[in-house]
Amino acid sequence: MNCPLCGLEDVQQIPSRSERGFSVFIECKRCGKFEIDNHSAADIKNGRQKENIHLLQALTRHITENKQRPYFIDLALTDSETLFHERVVAVAPQPNDIEAKTDEILRYIARKSTFPGYSISFSADYDYPVGYCRNAAEAAFYISHLRNMGFIAGNIPSPLVSLSADGWKRVSSFQIQNVESKQAFVAMSFAKAFDGVFIDGIEPVAEHTGYKMLRMDGRQFNGKICDEIILEIRRSRFVVAEVSGQNRGVYYEAGFAMGMGIPVIWCCKETAIGKCHFDTRQFNHIVWKDPVDLKTKLANRIMATIGRPVIINPVR
Repeated sequence: MNCPLCGLEDVQQIPSRSERGFSVFIECKRCGKFEIDNHSAADIKNGRQKENIHLLQALTRHITENKQRPYFIDLALTDSETLFHERVVAVAPQPNDIEAKTDEILRYIARKSTFPGYSISFSADYDYPVGYCRNAAEAAFYISHLRNMGFIAGNIPSPLVSLSADGWKRVSSFQIQNVESKQAFVAMSFAKAFDGVFIDGIEPVAEHTGYKMLRMDGRQFNGKICDEIILEIRRSRFVVAEVSGQNRGVYYEAGFAMGMGIPVIWCCKETAIGKCHFDTRQFNHIVWKDPVDLKTKLANRIMATIGRPVIINPVR
């Protein structure tokens, strides 16, 4: 059987039947491990979501590389342009974001490298999904760019590449912070009008993702609140910045987190998105209609870009 997503031949497959219907588990050298129901596979074979199917390949490959539970592709995803955009397209680097894509490739090489000077095999044909690339030609372009920038070393046409000293410095500059933290800091307006947004749209996300959503007005402490805010941001795995109220403090807290290398997920109500500060419009905002819509989209974004909390050296 060929891979339903990329067409690669001779992939491993395990047919399955459950309450969700007939599906198959796939293990593909290019797309990683995922489960797909028969209707979705037929949709994709018939050209459904063809323009952005490479982003679904990237999503399943990244989930596999992060050792998360294989992604399940159902008919609701492939049959709905809106849902496919929210779950797949919206969480990927934009087509012209060369820096984001090259950084993803650098992260991949670093994860596979045992020590500085270690060489790994990077195949543009098999590994283009790790950079959210459309095909092997795009991945080869970024590899050439990384060589020209002095971030990787390796002789063409050999597939072996290694990070240079500057490459390791680049990777360390965006090293994941607080990888063991199960806390997410919520930067948002404390106005009463936003209480329902937090209670119904943000706080319940904890049940689906494993992260506690911390809003500072709900925490008891002594001392100045600004000091506590900085402390809790430093402790958090990521920050949710809900900017519908255009609160300056929210922008400050998000900027502080980004300076610390802590990921920020930007959110804004659809009626307020045009008011967002010019300097932040470049970021991929979750645009929501109501708290229930926000809950779904935020949970999906967290699972796609952050993943569940990491458990290191668990007690046996």
